[in-house]
Amino acid sequence: PLGSTSPANCSDSSIFLWPDDDWKAAIEQAPDGTSVFLSRGKYTGACNLAVSRDIMLMGTMTDGESETILDCKSLSRHFHIDGATVTIEGVTLMRGRADDRQRMGSSLDQE
Repeated sequence: PLGSTSPANCSDSSIFLWPDDDWKAAIEQAPDGTSVFLSRGKYTGACNLAVSRDIMLMGTMTDGESETILDCKSLSRHFHIDGATVTIEGVTLMRGRADDRQRMGSSLDQE
């Protein structure tokens, strides 16, 4: 599944994801105001997440250290944010890339 919600622990606008889920689609399709909770683990692949709605992205933390890694494997940037407010907490962003013309890392692109 694309993730799940638990009415006992969260509001209707919460999504819980694991590394094996289709996490990219779930984040990109999350309705405005959604809290997306990423369980511990490494989320890998070409990220380039297009986000145009206000969301909160929360990773798993233990003793102040993130246990959630978003690794784009130097294939793409992490996020392209278009006219939205995206709050990211408890997520380590690794190996983002600006674009094919620039051989340097970049995690975020906001318009």
